[in-house]
Amino acid sequence: NYTLTYSLGLSFLALLILCSLTERKKPLLTALCCVLGFLTGGGNYMTALSVTIVSVTACVWLWIRRKKLPPQCLPTVFLLAGFAASCLAPGNQTREAIVEGYGAVKSILISLYYVLDLCIWQWTRFEHILLLLFLAPIFWQAAGKSRLTFRYPLPAVVMAYGLAAANVTPPLYALANLDAGRLKALFYLQYVLLLVLTEGYLIGWLRNRVLGFTGNRETPRWFFPTLAIAFAALSLLSARVDRDYYIAGEAIRELAEGTASAYREENRERLSLLSDETRSDIVLKPYTSHPDLLFYSDLSEDPEDWRCVGMARYYHKDSVRLEESQ
Repeated sequence: NYTLTYSLGLSFLALLILCSLTERKKPLLTALCCVLGFLTGGGNYMTALSVTIVSVTACVWLWIRRKKLPPQCLPTVFLLAGFAASCLAPGNQTREAIVEGYGAVKSILISLYYVLDLCIWQWTRFEHILLLLFLAPIFWQAAGKSRLTFRYPLPAVVMAYGLAAANVTPPLYALANLDAGRLKALFYLQYVLLLVLTEGYLIGWLRNRVLGFTGNRETPRWFFPTLAIAFAALSLLSARVDRDYYIAGEAIRELAEGTASAYREENRERLSLLSDETRSDIVLKPYTSHPDLLFYSDLSEDPEDWRCVGMARYYHKDSVRLEESQ
């Protein structure tokens, strides 16, 4: 659901740009943008904070340039309303009573550090370098046809870095950690997106503001095939060292070894017990198969464990637990 909400945020920003560039069907686009804004603001905080920073910054910048409130302000108001409703929801107080997060200043500083440590140092690999090289001639050609001036390279880089950091500030503030895979995944997604956008802006600045080059030159025919060969060769080497380097490879391994099918059969056995309306207290066998792409965690031997309580409620049972280990 984090990825879904993030896609709504990107759609909101796309509609916001479209509303400022076209006059056709503008009331309909604005109404749709307001709905998306409210949903995005009320979604997960990682997406909401990032989109709010972009929207508010755009409105302030346009107001400074035009000396009047831009039409983008109305959808941004709905975005802020959804964000405020989410922040004021009573569930936040329940979570704060259980988990204590970092303070605001500490969360921001750690977020800035995580961009360097996680995104740039640990997660940037040869695939990202080849991706940027692949996009470079495309951005070069596009910059020559763009009406943008690309006059602010340093603010663009600072803004991108700040947005990458802002993506993980909410979980650090609320949970004091970034352990969950869904949090890291969204952090990574936004980092790659900002990396690509920053490259495009810097290439536009380099071409239009520094070199002053206005013509178009064709990319050498060997350029893209060379990148493809390099990607294939490095991928084979990486998979040779770590067979789970790519998720697709890991999925193939789990299917070939039978761990995925064994996990499926164990789930079917559990489902048959949980679906039995004649039984009210269910004792389940622990999973013996733990495929990495499918298995997250098991239940507990304690029927009062929150996972057991949740499953008991879902299947309308008095209790659900794992059988005691021998």
